[in-house]
Amino acid sequence: MRTTAGPVISGLTIAWKQYCELGWAAWARLGNPVYADVVLSPTGRRADLVAGSTLIDVKVTRHTEESHAKMWLDQVLFYLFRDVDDRYKLDRLGVYLGWTGQLLTVTVDEVLAHLVDDRAASHELRADFYAVIKDDEEEQKRWRDAARRP
Repeated sequence: MRTTAGPVISGLTIAWKQYCELGWAAWARLGNPVYADVVLSPTGRRADLVAGSTLIDVKVTRHTEESHAKMWLDQVLFYLFRDVDDRYKLDRLGVYLGWTGQLLTVTVDEVLAHLVDDRAASHELRADFYAVIKDDEEEQKRWRDAARRP
């Protein structure tokens, strides 16, 4: 019987070595507190990590083309907009590339400057975004809750 455990263990070993050699220093600069499996919306949607005031998505892949970076930024921005109440006071977005030990970050202001005219409008943008997805979020939460019941 053939197993994929070998490549998986190899990949995890590479990611761990990169973290030890490069990643930890970048993470340390982000500050505290650090939260994992972060709940960002009233319906329980989660993101990977918040370190200091940086929202981070972790990716362990060898494929780091520009098209992937755009998808990853969109995903982290999607998470940011789910934090409607600005509970974590996020001011940076990041993607940690486990395969290379790189932490890519951008300020929320830099990203929002492409979407709205002023920072004050960003809270309205979050609320408007959540209003659009709220029904879908609540429906998905009902499905997740129902799936957990015996």
